[in-house]
Amino acid sequence: MDIPQRTSPLPPEHVDENASGVTRDLPLRLVAMAAVLPTSSYFANYEVFIAERKLGRSESELIKLVYMSLPYQPRLSEYGLNSSRVYNLRVTRDSSCDESLLDMSFPESSGIKSDSSGSKTNALPCYRTTADDYRKALARSRRPQDAKHR
Repeated sequence: MDIPQRTSPLPPEHVDENASGVTRDLPLRLVAMAAVLPTSSYFANYEVFIAERKLGRSESELIKLVYMSLPYQPRLSEYGLNSSRVYNLRVTRDSSCDESLLDMSFPESSGIKSDSSGSKTNALPCYRTTADDYRKALARSRRPQDAKHR
């Protein structure tokens, strides 16, 4: 049985950036904390933020950012929320946690849908990041400033 082999990978323009599992660096600015789950000393901890993703010079979109840390790692909220800084942060797209601002603000209303098509249309794209990726983004953003002071 012959199985045809792909001779070359798909060109980059065919990669769906909204597909779950796609990991890449995005310029993000943290806007607000949306949810903090209780901390655990044995399992991963999660915090949810609203962030602004820079699309172009004057374009941006709001996204849902899920930050995961292990018990011995600092939570993102411990760094302090600096909404004026833009970080080039490594994130992974996860469409399973897309959610509207309304649902994030009032979780008890998520079962009540006034418009069946409005839920997906207003959903913020969800991205996940880790404490390690955030620490690396902080280190990268500090390097150029440190060089100026030497």
